[in-house]
Amino acid sequence: MDGWDKLLRRFGRKKLSDVLAPSIRYAREGFPVTEIFASYWTASEHKLRQDRNSASVFLPNGHAPRTGEIFRNPDLAWSYKQIATRGRKAFYEGEIAKRILKCSAGLGGTMTAEDLAKFSAEWVAPISTAYRDWTVYEIPPNGQGIAALVMLNLMEHFPLTEFGHNSADALHVMIEAKKLAYADLLRYVADPKFARVPVGGILDKDYARARTKLIEMAKANCNVEAGKPPGAGTDTTYLCVVDADGNMVSYIQSNYTSFGSGVTPEGTGFALQNRGSLFSLDPPVRTS
Repeated sequence: MDGWDKLLRRFGRKKLSDVLAPSIRYAREGFPVTEIFASYWTASEHKLRQDRNSASVFLPNGHAPRTGEIFRNPDLAWSYKQIATRGRKAFYEGEIAKRILKCSAGLGGTMTAEDLAKFSAEWVAPISTAYRDWTVYEIPPNGQGIAALVMLNLMEHFPLTEFGHNSADALHVMIEAKKLAYADLLRYVADPKFARVPVGGILDKDYARARTKLIEMAKANCNVEAGKPPGAGTDTTYLCVVDADGNMVSYIQSNYTSFGSGVTPEGTGFALQNRGSLFSLDPPVRTS
């Protein structure tokens, strides 16, 4: 919520109440559930049944909505109205916060009012790498976007165009690069407030060149270990938007898994998340 607020205040042209108005209407009046979300919803029924409030909100008539059924969430409409009227404080210090804290306490949680009130989303500088004639940006750790940049550093050493789109060789290189990137991701990426993350070393081109030797075209690597980079010098909604002024937003809103934790504070209409959201704002990038 604080991320939404900061984004809108710095770059937006509309009031928060205007931005939330369509969501309030859809939550109040309902919408027909699409085929893909109906299948995800059904797969999450067991999780949702474990929490009384989640079952009440997300399993109307005792089951996940079927394809084409109208789903309404008046509790979520209430939450959005609170935010539209009172801004971010409604979520972190107002009635929504009280309901979140009550839910946490009821489950033996340790969250306090101070924890919520003091939360602040962070502005961070993006990290990047050059892939052929493109400059590609990602959110830095503790985000996981660095893995995508590592994959590009590895893949640029292979003639993917010659291999052909979706060819066995091209897919093999991509998969093997992903294995190597994820091995380093799991070993080194953490919250930089509590750990030293060798971002520069992980993105070093010479390091990537050395790691490409582990990719064999005729063999899959089934035991991928993290490398030793030189010293530093998940279910998800994604959108990418460019406006008429050339401003670009790459936005991920993630619960990690469907319905997040599966725990819904009473009367709020939303399940608590396992993780937060990440978005980046970049000016247009000119390349050679």
